[in-house]
Amino acid sequence: MKRGSPGLIFHIFLAVGILALTGAFLSWYSLREFKRTAVRTNGKVVNVSLIDNSRWNRRTVAYSPVVAYSDTAGVQHFYMPGQSSNPSGYKVGETIGVYYDPRHPDKAKLDSWREYIGAIMLSGLGSIFFAIGSGYHVVSRLGHKKKT
Repeated sequence: MKRGSPGLIFHIFLAVGILALTGAFLSWYSLREFKRTAVRTNGKVVNVSLIDNSRWNRRTVAYSPVVAYSDTAGVQHFYMPGQSSNPSGYKVGETIGVYYDPRHPDKAKLDSWREYIGAIMLSGLGSIFFAIGSGYHVVSRLGHKKKT
């Protein structure tokens, strides 16, 4: 391949697509395995925390729920997911399902599609990059067959 050829860019697109799709799968699989071994209970939103995402002189705010739940021993725990949104997706007093690790009850995940947002975003971006990268290879091979 010649230096600076357009094929290099498409190889990079293909590699980024494969890496993103692999990351999406690993993220989904990790959450699935956590839920498979976790205990499910109901929790209650006790607060909605304001998350200040100020960067580069631009202020943006988002909200993340603080969920209280009790383990099988009756001990109360609190969980705040890594995802936040604006407007808030939860209201104080709302009941929501919670999965927690029985060996480490402070490790928890909400029973919500929002826990999969990382895998969803990676799979979307990975699919686009993979389609562009592999599409180039398909088109270039079809072009080579027509020339012969």
